[in-house]
Amino acid sequence: METKSHTNKSDAKQTPAGDWIQKLAPYRQPDHVRSMLEIVITGVPFI
Repeated sequence: METKSHTNKSDAKQTPAGDWIQKLAPYRQPDHVRSMLEIVITGVPFI
């Protein structure tokens, strides 16, 4: 029984660059509330 250990590039699903721009658009603007929350969560164990 033979198994295929690699994926052919033509078999892989490719996403056009324009689709990535739309998918990543919400992350272009910073979320200040989340940023502060992450800093607090990271810093609390050091206090």
